[in-house]
Amino acid sequence: MRVIADCGSTSCKWLLEEGLIRFSGPGLNPTVMSDADLNRRLEENARLWTPEQTQSVTRVDFFGAGCRLASAKEKLLHGLKRLFPHAEIHIESDLMAACLAVYQGEPVAVGILGTGSAAAGFDGSEIFRATPSLGYILGDEGAGSSLGRKLLTAYLYNELPTDLKNAFETLFPGTTSESVLETFYGPQASGGKLAAYAEVAVQYPSLPFIQAMLRNTFDEFIQRHLLPLHKKGFLQAGLIGSVAFGFQTLLSEMLKEAGFSDVIFVQDPLDSLPRQIWKH
Repeated sequence: MRVIADCGSTSCKWLLEEGLIRFSGPGLNPTVMSDADLNRRLEENARLWTPEQTQSVTRVDFFGAGCRLASAKEKLLHGLKRLFPHAEIHIESDLMAACLAVYQGEPVAVGILGTGSAAAGFDGSEIFRATPSLGYILGDEGAGSSLGRKLLTAYLYNELPTDLKNAFETLFPGTTSESVLETFYGPQASGGKLAAYAEVAVQYPSLPFIQAMLRNTFDEFIQRHLLPLHKKGFLQAGLIGSVAFGFQTLLSEMLKEAGFSDVIFVQDPLDSLPRQIWKH
């Protein structure tokens, strides 16, 4: 039996060839997670499987966040081999999954906007990187972690309008600068925890403050990551991820204003990856 995994920092989605069964577990990111956290999350994913299923898997195509570097792939490979002892395991970045999912025969500038963000050009066979992905501390422009950071700091600096401040306190009661500093300057900090605060934008997308914030962070992503690809001849844009899909109307408008000829949105790479990978 063959298996495809599409894994971000927040959740890991699995697709089994037999019966096209899908299920999800905690996210895995070997670049930003400690060994202990990664192993704990691997064990939680392992509990989703029956022994019969793991023994019958012959091939795993794993596409994951933080899986670009060889050292990160090797770190993850050991855990996957324990889970699937008889399987041939292939690990690629989540960016490759996004490229395969949105490609429609023409060169495309591909963007991931989920918990984190990444971008590359894809011509159907090779990935072209114009800019690196710097993670939630230095980068992740346009992503949930960036939106969450902006909302959290605006709340702590008392910059939110009253209606949004009340909404924030309803969603995240007890948020103080002390609790935030303890969380985000400690060993348990993560982009996923920052991205949780983006729920305020999801629930109140039409408010002027949120509209301005969305335009600002999406413009950062377009200017820094997608326009350099446009200048290289990647004239279409294809976006994937929860943030991209959730705010696709605004993003489509902004991308067309930036000069992209067409914009493609894909909600879930697992809808199209089997056609690319399981060709035989």
